[in-house]
Amino acid sequence: MIYGNACFLMTSYNAEMHIADSIQAILNQSEPNFSLLIVDDNSTDRTFEIINSFSDPRIYKIRNASNLGSAGAANVGLSFIQSKYILRIDSDDICLPNRLNEQLNFMEQHPEIDVCGSYVAFFGDRTGLWEMPLQNTEIKARLIWDNVIANSSAIIRGETLRKNHLTYKPTLRKPPLEDYQLWLNLLPLANFANIPKILVKKREHINNQSAIYKNESYLALKDLFKEVLPNLGLHVINNEIDTHLFGKGENLTFDSKNMKDFLAWKDKLSNFFQQLNFIPQEDFIKAADFKWRTFSVFVPNEDLVNYLQLSDNKTLALKSVIKNKLK
Repeated sequence: MIYGNACFLMTSYNAEMHIADSIQAILNQSEPNFSLLIVDDNSTDRTFEIINSFSDPRIYKIRNASNLGSAGAANVGLSFIQSKYILRIDSDDICLPNRLNEQLNFMEQHPEIDVCGSYVAFFGDRTGLWEMPLQNTEIKARLIWDNVIANSSAIIRGETLRKNHLTYKPTLRKPPLEDYQLWLNLLPLANFANIPKILVKKREHINNQSAIYKNESYLALKDLFKEVLPNLGLHVINNEIDTHLFGKGENLTFDSKNMKDFLAWKDKLSNFFQQLNFIPQEDFIKAADFKWRTFSVFVPNEDLVNYLQLSDNKTLALKSVIKNKLK
């Protein structure tokens, strides 16, 4: 068992190209008091050899006898970690040197927070900045629609997982989305935050699961919400899940029928979460309106007037239309 204040959890599979950089970035943290547990998921390349080349006493290593998938490998790690805080990191991403210090200070100053992420910078085949919402209820409202806690930036209060008996759920779908499912399962049980600083660099390259299995990601999301929403107590029918996931599948035309379906689904969700009382109505409306505006790029020219008339915030919707149509 691994005790102590903080433990990084990394899983790896055939990550020989970049895992050394990821491990070294953790060892270079300005806060030196931590453990790093690496669970190799039966890699067939030199990954475990590279892991073994590090002799730092803070590193713990496990090699699975068979390939369990990313969720299964992470659960093996969780079964060994009894630390106060668990920090996730993918085997090709980079922690900035101040990550641990920043997140430990934040969590100690905010004992009500269970999960905390940060802004993320993309590098590699794609560059950019991923800015997330910052406050608990805003994050919860946005999580209903999209993942706004980056796995490689997450610090989790270990006791929150242990007392609620929560782990990652293995799935045959690619990408597995186990981190998103965990956040959604924590919605009624935990408080979230994001630090408005870049603490992690996420590598974008051809071997990212989300890129390789892009065609399957829609089905993975569909399976996810078909399970999570009923678990929260909401009865859904199949076409409502399709409406919820508009923009992520093959249908990329946000016409008048899709607008009508989305608004009906938004009202159903709004009434449901108002009864649950853990997402304030104001935050839910803002998150739904944000999602609505992302659809402006999919609106046919002949339906633009109807789209603007149906928008709750017509000024922001118009700005979104102008921005997307001028791209």
